[in-house]
Amino acid sequence: MLYDIAIVGAGIAGASLAAELAAHASVVMLEAEDRPGYHATGRSAAFWSETYGGPAIQPLTTASGAALRNGGFLDPMGALHIGRASDRTAFEARLAASGAHARHYDKVAALWSEMGTLSSALGASESAALATPLERIRALRRARGRGRAAAGAVLCLALVLCLGWIWLDRPHLFENWQADQVTARGEQRTVVLADGSTAQLDSDSALAVDFSDGLRRVRLLRGTAFFEVKRSGAPFVVSAGQGEARVLGTSFEVAASDDDSVTVTLASGSVAVELPQLREAVVLKPGERVAYGGHGLGRTEIVDVADVTAWRAGRFIFNDMPLAQVLARIERYHRGRIVLLSSALGWRHVTGNVTLRDSAAALAALQSSVGFSVTTVGPVTFVSP
Repeated sequence: MLYDIAIVGAGIAGASLAAELAAHASVVMLEAEDRPGYHATGRSAAFWSETYGGPAIQPLTTASGAALRNGGFLDPMGALHIGRASDRTAFEARLAASGAHARHYDKVAALWSEMGTLSSALGASESAALATPLERIRALRRARGRGRAAAGAVLCLALVLCLGWIWLDRPHLFENWQADQVTARGEQRTVVLADGSTAQLDSDSALAVDFSDGLRRVRLLRGTAFFEVKRSGAPFVVSAGQGEARVLGTSFEVAASDDDSVTVTLASGSVAVELPQLREAVVLKPGERVAYGGHGLGRTEIVDVADVTAWRAGRFIFNDMPLAQVLARIERYHRGRIVLLSSALGWRHVTGNVTLRDSAAALAALQSSVGFSVTTVGPVTFVSP
């Protein structure tokens, strides 16, 4: 089909012009968009054409080449010509040929001129109309952003409070879940095991028991325990840290420290202390003690068993022990946490004999003999030089 007029760009102005010219000439509107008609003004030229009976819009693609070429708008090389001199001459001749042609042109020119103002007005009015909804959308987005930030802050606060509660009141919560026997701070308890042996647990200690497959095995997860083992053909094994103590019938103490070191003290009988991974072992005699940890198995030393196990009677006797270790032992009987603020003070070696029945009295006696400052804030006691 041949066209008299081709309008490139089917916006509001182009669609309006095409609708006016369609009554007098064959018009084609060409649009570069895949779905022509949605423009900055928010109007649809396609809708305009369909509503008012104007010409259909064709995509501005190679498929429009035939229409443009046949209408004389494209040269053989495919260039689009607008405003050629010959077109101007032909145009003026057409206007002079008939007064009706001149009137139609004046009408179209006036319409085209008005479309610029109308387009601007439509854009302004629609922008004003959209301002309130757009602002509401932006406000909603800001509110959602604040809501997410507030939710994140609340979650972080809840996490901090939860971790704070665990640190203050349940520092060994997850460890206790693995245990069969647990003593609270300030509590001592004697447990009778399935074979008749007993385990006396010091304050803030945890023990897991496994008697199966012909083996009597317990694991000291935390704290200190004194075992009195009934003689039997099945070995009695106490594991703690990286090692274990193996006996048939005896009485001994196993103490696990917070630094992952373990001390085994023998009261009577015989006990073999082994580190299976390092293939190290030692057999203790009554009155001997050995410590082990990441450094391996330590040297055997002779100790006063009564002093070492004085905690069973509510006393803590220490000789040339770092202050940090002494405070850690007292803390197991203390309501709240004891925080040492000086590492140098913590390495200071001290000797003494304090009660474990009253942790505040024990801390006061230690403060009097050593000389340090104590500041209590709620459930936390700070020790500083």
